[in-house]
Amino acid sequence: MRLIIAVIALILSALSAGAQSVQSEQLDRLFGQLRQSDSGSEILAAERQIWQLWMEGGSASENAILQKAAAAMGSGSFPLSETILNGLIAQTKTFPEAYNKRATLYYLMGRYDESLADIALTLDLEPRHFGALSGKGMVLQKMGRNADALAAYREAITVHPYMVGARLAIQQLESLLPDL
Repeated sequence: MRLIIAVIALILSALSAGAQSVQSEQLDRLFGQLRQSDSGSEILAAERQIWQLWMEGGSASENAILQKAAAAMGSGSFPLSETILNGLIAQTKTFPEAYNKRATLYYLMGRYDESLADIALTLDLEPRHFGALSGKGMVLQKMGRNADALAAYREAITVHPYMVGARLAIQQLESLLPDL
């Protein structure tokens, strides 16, 4: 019986690793499209597919839990969303979007230091996470750290050159900080 359980665990592990490899290849392709395309519809399609892959970065049950947390956050149930996200993160330490969603939640709650900590964890797992990079800029701007915010927004557009919000924030901050 133990042998059967061990074999099943090994098979599930191999399947998970294979799925992660496929997802990584898909993300690489989509990020290439994002940087090289000059078609607005292609850029939007690539961005939408990247977000979908990020939201589906865990197991089926983890993805469902993330959706519940996002729904709770969207309805203003911040304590419930935090509880759900804390449980998800305790369950899996390798799901970048779980950390990113909690960073967003902490931003909405005005808990900026905690938001920055989760953004750092998101970026450790997915350095190309343009949402987290832009979010970092927003948090830093709220904290009055405009030069750092400008650097974060600039980093975001190196990954996703067509982020309108980041580009507008850069223009605004450059007018405030003309020497940077």
